[in-house]
Amino acid sequence: MIERESLRKADIPVSLLLAGFGGWLVWSAIRMPWVVEEFGATKNWYLSPGLMPAAVGILIMLCSMLVLARAIGEGAHRGLGSFLSSRIAALPTSRVAWRVLGLWVLIGIYVFGLLRKVDYHVATAVFALAFMLFFTDWARVRRGRMAVAIVLVAILLPVALGYLFEQELGVPLP
Repeated sequence: MIERESLRKADIPVSLLLAGFGGWLVWSAIRMPWVVEEFGATKNWYLSPGLMPAAVGILIMLCSMLVLARAIGEGAHRGLGSFLSSRIAALPTSRVAWRVLGLWVLIGIYVFGLLRKVDYHVATAVFALAFMLFFTDWARVRRGRMAVAIVLVAILLPVALGYLFEQELGVPLP
């Protein structure tokens, strides 16, 4: 288990990154239309597409600032430079860091590669299969039942999500 002091020191850069992300969300939301005209009628600002991203961005900024204030209040800013440099130096050998990088690569391939070139159901099945294989204990897969479960979930997941979004919610999928 990670000790509290290390967690608080890690809270500082993470909260700053999240605050920046929240600020980017708000900035992007402000650039969206806030007065919408549909069929000749003007809708109110609270029906605009930018409201939800703006609200989420503000909440992310507020929460990350609370985490930052708590971390600084507990003295996590003392020795932060040496803490961060030791963590950055350990990244190439960190299994967790490689798994996070693998996750980002999988998501990037799915969003920017598969969804643009392949049908949604096929792309989602391939992504789900790759994701589960990437994060699965291989000793359990070799026993057989886990492999069957992974393939079934990879096939049924896009079918269920497609039905839910397209039929029940009326949201078209790519």
